[in-house]
Amino acid sequence: MTTPRYRLKEFSKMHGAGNDFVVFETKDIIPLKGENIDFKYIATKLSHRKLGVGCDQLIIVNSKHQSEKTHYEMLVYNADGSEASMCGNGIRCFSKYILDNKIANCIDGKVVTDEQLVHTKAGIIKTYIPQITDNVSLEKLQNSTSIQIKVDMSYAYVLSTTDSNSGSSGSGSNNSGSASASSASGYGSGSSSGSGSNYGNGSGSSSIGSGSSSGSTTQTNQTTDKEILVSGQTPVEKYQVSIDYPQTGKKLNCILVSMGNPHCVLFFDINQETLNANEFYEMDISTIAKYLQQHSLFKSGCNVEFVLKKSDNHFLSRVYENGSGETLACGTGACGVAVACILQGYATTDKPVKIEMPGGILTIQWDGKNSVFKTGPATTVFTSCIDI
Repeated sequence: MTTPRYRLKEFSKMHGAGNDFVVFETKDIIPLKGENIDFKYIATKLSHRKLGVGCDQLIIVNSKHQSEKTHYEMLVYNADGSEASMCGNGIRCFSKYILDNKIANCIDGKVVTDEQLVHTKAGIIKTYIPQITDNVSLEKLQNSTSIQIKVDMSYAYVLSTTDSNSGSSGSGSNNSGSASASSASGYGSGSSSGSGSNYGNGSGSSSIGSGSSSGSTTQTNQTTDKEILVSGQTPVEKYQVSIDYPQTGKKLNCILVSMGNPHCVLFFDINQETLNANEFYEMDISTIAKYLQQHSLFKSGCNVEFVLKKSDNHFLSRVYENGSGETLACGTGACGVAVACILQGYATTDKPVKIEMPGGILTIQWDGKNSVFKTGPATTVFTSCIDI
């Protein structure tokens, strides 16, 4: 038996719509061998569903956070040990964990019970505890297994692409072909065509090759975010891209959105040659998702969402998360899907958009230009301790 390296004095197993987490404070990690804390090691051990606690991600409260602008800091580690910039379901569980454990904030030393300002690697996120009213006490919330939490997810951005050239002997390009796009006003209600590999060239969505070539000069397109603030009037060519999919010889029409982390949204309606709506629940999404995550277009991978319209402003979604695989839900993914639905004209801004995932429904509000708001459950399953 391997000798434990760390003792985690206290943690909570939590989930948000089935997206599950191990949540704890950094001060509760005790090194047993006098070493520095290796979060990658801890993440891979704790997340293992046979040999550990089992979770999609670790959500960690940084006990040493010091700031005059934010109350708390959230760290996120994926099941494979990689660090994530943000987790939409995780931040709701983070907020509940703060509440349940009466954790004082670093600004005034009090427990924030209404609007928590949380520092993340994706920026400052604000969470709201909507149930505190004259009829619902703080103590009752702290003793509740599950509560609804609203999150200001900040702005949505175009996950745009930048070109970087790498040269070798020979000539040619691995990013060429015709481009086509559905109009942003509705399902397949218009198209334009053109050629070339420059993203956002005004002629529809870009056509991106498979990202591999031999003996030739290659041009690699990669994504970057927080350059273009997305709105309901953003031209379709700014956020829709077609990517060659060698397994079928067809193209994958993708909507690229950033919620502080990258999302590649695949609508069944504009990918009928590759995706069968009748197999939404049964299809193996991992092959396509892994292909996209490893594509040279995405410099650090991406979260991939598969989306099917159920009714007005109500959509079904399955998600394959970067570093964690398929999960029952993804908060930033639900936001990215809702934004993509509105951009494509599949949903309207006059009422909330419901994103139904295997783990539950998240409600998203976006007016087409300002912050995206997400409301959903945060649930505590159990609290315990463990040697790692």
